[in-house]
Amino acid sequence: MSGVTLDAICHTEKGVITGYMGTTGRAAKLPTKKSHAKLDAHTERACIDRCSTARATRRLYKRPSDAQRQPIPSPGPSSPLGLAGILTSFLRGLAWMLAEKMTFQDKSAILARVKGGEVVALELGCGPRKRHPDAVGVDALDYPGVDLVGDVFAVLAAFPDASVSTVHAYHFLEHVSDLDRLLAELARVMTPNAVMDVEVPHFAHPYFYSDPTHHRFFGLYTFCYLARSSLFRRGVPMYGRAPAFELTDVRLDFDSPFPIRGVLRRTVGRVFNLSRWMQEFHEENLCYLLPAYQLRYLLRRL
Repeated sequence: MSGVTLDAICHTEKGVITGYMGTTGRAAKLPTKKSHAKLDAHTERACIDRCSTARATRRLYKRPSDAQRQPIPSPGPSSPLGLAGILTSFLRGLAWMLAEKMTFQDKSAILARVKGGEVVALELGCGPRKRHPDAVGVDALDYPGVDLVGDVFAVLAAFPDASVSTVHAYHFLEHVSDLDRLLAELARVMTPNAVMDVEVPHFAHPYFYSDPTHHRFFGLYTFCYLARSSLFRRGVPMYGRAPAFELTDVRLDFDSPFPIRGVLRRTVGRVFNLSRWMQEFHEENLCYLLPAYQLRYLLRRL
């Protein structure tokens, strides 16, 4: 059997030894003892032993027939993908929704007054020192001056429609990830012609980037995208939004926590607030050379 290699499987069939050569899958008939004297007994015995091993392996790992295969069960009422799974997902979502509505603390019994018909002013994100003592302080942290402690969306959801006359938000909106949702909730709770007073850091100020809790940028035109406005010569699209507010004023504030620099910046800032043209000129050409510290917006509920 000189020059012939049996690679994997061989069997005897009617006195003919057949070998499958390599990975080609082609059968090669080898001469039997009767027709080829060089095929000695030792080679024949090795081939037969290899064939026996292959047959045993095929019996051990026999592929199941179609009748023996188990069908994949379809989702039923008791399956995690069926009714029980749907019910579990629904109950989990309901629990999260209820938790959101309940996770705030009314320290001053504000909601009882509001639901009784009283109209109040809100100061969102008031922190430890409210600028307006008569306003209802809202903050996620329990500072002494805070009246409603919790998530702003959970707090606003508890207010009835048209129950807020004024909203103050000083360095708060930049911490809110979903500004559209917040404005929609504020529009719901604010009375017609109610005023919203907003302060936010200007996008060009380096301190804006130092705070990892800041989520969004603000510039002169930001609320022109979110509210009705005719303040500036440059118009911007609203992308299909139906405005609930009107932007009535925008101001660039220049300041610094360092006293001398603060005086200089406030003095220069008066020049850039002389007209809308000067404001736009600064933001387009000088905002990174002499960055504004913050922006102040005044909005009116339509």
